[in-house]
Amino acid sequence: MDPLLCLGMGLTSIFSEGLYAATTFGPAITFNIGWQICYMLGLSDGRLTEVALNMAYAEVCSGALQVVLLRRSISLPLVVAIVIPGCGFLVLGQLLMFHIEGGFTEGSAWLKRSLGGVLLLMFAQRIVALALAARRRPPKLTDLQGSGRLEPQLPPPVPMARFFTWRVQLSTFWWFGLSGVVGGLTSVQGPPIMMWVSIHAADLNFDAWRGSNAVLRVAINVTRLSIFAVRGRVHIDETYPLALSMIGGGCVGLLVGNRAAFLFRDTATLQAATLVFLLCGAVLMEAAGFGDAVQEPVTFAVAGCAALAALLALLRCAWRRASRRIVRHYNARCEALLPVGS
Repeated sequence: MDPLLCLGMGLTSIFSEGLYAATTFGPAITFNIGWQICYMLGLSDGRLTEVALNMAYAEVCSGALQVVLLRRSISLPLVVAIVIPGCGFLVLGQLLMFHIEGGFTEGSAWLKRSLGGVLLLMFAQRIVALALAARRRPPKLTDLQGSGRLEPQLPPPVPMARFFTWRVQLSTFWWFGLSGVVGGLTSVQGPPIMMWVSIHAADLNFDAWRGSNAVLRVAINVTRLSIFAVRGRVHIDETYPLALSMIGGGCVGLLVGNRAAFLFRDTATLQAATLVFLLCGAVLMEAAGFGDAVQEPVTFAVAGCAALAALLALLRCAWRRASRRIVRHYNARCEALLPVGS
């Protein structure tokens, strides 16, 4: 096993698991970017089945750690609603992957490009839906209306109060079933889940979603490893250095990412994160099969855009925290300058 491959995928695991812990998105796309870069450098063979197998090792361990850390936030009804379609349809997708198995740039290239087209359509649909929602949103009422009376503020919606309805459950079954098929075929099961979160973000409790998603992640990867074992494709004695480097890097990244999860608690930031990952995943998939001359710049461009988006999110958070401190300091000084008894 090439030490440079272990180092490269270990660093990829740190970033991908940190991204997952903060947003619940992006690890599969990030793993694919890292694996593709290693393929371009001649360190890996670039095969879909190999990236899926090595990714499963890391995700089972980091997912189990996340389940332990977020055990108090797990919603059992939500777990049941997402695990059954997610794991059930994963089996179908995984068997299809073995059937059309080929290299990243050979037999499965058409599949990658088809998925890229679907992701682009998802991205466009969410842009249009968000734009229409913004136009339909009523203007914010001022405290003082024409009557001169103070208008009572509407209470904020209760998270997940409208979640367990038959319409939402049907949507959940559809998107997580699609995620299982896509994840089995391409090892990237996140985009349909991103769509589901984007659609139901206003009704979703972020803490309950993070904890329940960790359970789903463990279940999906245990299912994937079981299928690989039945097919005789698990050779841990040959790949354990790579597996250990990815597991170790993943656990480190997970602990770091959990500290940054507060950045994505509001709906607007979560919607922005889904759009970024949908677009990055679409561009990466569309580049499959076009040769190194196209794939190399595209892969590095996608990696750079993802890193830039993460940096901008951190800077935005730092700016908001600094602004709140300045406002608190200013208010405290104003109160201190007020005359006694005023």
